[in-house]
Amino acid sequence: MKEIERRQDGFTGQVHLMVPDAQQRLMATHPLLAGLHVTHAGFFPRAEGHFLNRPRGCSDHVLIACLRGSGWAEADGRRQQLVRGDVVGLRANHPHLYEASDEDPWSIAWVHFAGKEADAWFEHATSQGKALAACHTPTEKLDSLGIDRIHASLAAGYGLPELLDAAVNLRMCLATIARRKAQNTNALSAQERVTASIEMLRNNWKQPHILPELAAAAGVSVTHYTTIFRRLTGFPPIDYLIRQRIQHGATLLATTSHPIGDVSSECGFSDPYYFSRSFSRIMGASPRRYRQVHQHKLSHSESA
Repeated sequence: MKEIERRQDGFTGQVHLMVPDAQQRLMATHPLLAGLHVTHAGFFPRAEGHFLNRPRGCSDHVLIACLRGSGWAEADGRRQQLVRGDVVGLRANHPHLYEASDEDPWSIAWVHFAGKEADAWFEHATSQGKALAACHTPTEKLDSLGIDRIHASLAAGYGLPELLDAAVNLRMCLATIARRKAQNTNALSAQERVTASIEMLRNNWKQPHILPELAAAAGVSVTHYTTIFRRLTGFPPIDYLIRQRIQHGATLLATTSHPIGDVSSECGFSDPYYFSRSFSRIMGASPRRYRQVHQHKLSHSESA
């Protein structure tokens, strides 16, 4: 199995824009920038192995938009799965960590911002008092957030006109996120939110998931979430997740010679015996027997 190297940056095609310290000091006192300004911005395309842990948090507020792929962010003991179209805010000076999915690593655009108005803007756009908050933006409307315009401003230079341009685009970006979050809350039905949750599980089946957190993210009770989930998929949430993992395990057993214990781990199971029991229940054969039958069929078809 491929070993994925964990790293903070260094991705092919990445963009990392850092406002110099001297200009950050200028922004902190300038009458048009002291309220809100951009300190860092960047873009990481297909960031395989991307992982960052800030035990003491970041001095700036952080905004991350998932443009493709998937991953997760965590703060205050709460983990938020992120897929294409999700935008997450991480509060300044709060410990947090985030990581790209191994199966479908994300491409992200991100912005760090600070200033006397930064806390109020963070609350308005994302937070409601939380260290981590996320909202979803339809894929076709990602460009409307304007994060690319913030990047373009800083890419042009770090003079006063460019810094002012970036700050104006940041205000527009945060206002758009706040409006989008309000629209999502009001417009999406419970079924639409659970459907989005199912899609997230399909893309992040290897990650650990807790039913109360899934329900809370969809804005419904555990009972209501389970009812809608079962109606849409035919299975309760955890059983559905197990079946996603077993499906992947069946593919590995049929097409590789990996030991069953390694297949179990690759499929997100910490206990190989639980993997074997679950596999037998769902597939009607033990992992060993399934491999024997399907690898025999595969070799027979290749020789025919």
